[in-house]
Amino acid sequence: MDNKRVAPQLNCAAATVGKWRARFVADRLDGLVDEPRPGRPPSISAEQVQAVVVATLEATPTNATHWSRAWMAAKSGLSKTTIGRIWKAFDQTFFSKGQPCLRASDLGKKYGWGIHSDSEDTGRPVRCG
Repeated sequence: MDNKRVAPQLNCAAATVGKWRARFVADRLDGLVDEPRPGRPPSISAEQVQAVVVATLEATPTNATHWSRAWMAAKSGLSKTTIGRIWKAFDQTFFSKGQPCLRASDLGKKYGWGIHSDSEDTGRPVRCG
C-alpha cells in the first residue's frame, strides 16, 4: 500500500507515513519510538504529579470534605496554579461531596501513568507502559 492510501486510515499526512516508514527501515521498531518534543522540559516530575493525584483521590484535608487548590498547594509544596493544571490535565471536577468525576485523559503518554476506573466507578492511579 502506498503512503497516500495509508494516510487517511491513520488520519495523518502522506509525508508522515513516509517518515514513519523511513524510520522503520533504518532502525526497525526502535525507529518508531516517539522523539523528544521541542520546548521547555516539565518543571515538576511525574512523581510530584502522581503524589498530588493520589492525595486528591485517597485523602481529605482535616475539617473539610474535599481539597481546594490552596490546601493541596500547601500540602504538596507546589503552587496553586500548578495544582490547578494537574487537576485540569486529569479533567477532574471536584464536587462538594469530595467525589471526583474521572474521565479519560492522555496523561499516560505525558507522564507514564493515568487513572483506571473499575466497574464500581472508583479511580486509582496506574503506571502505563
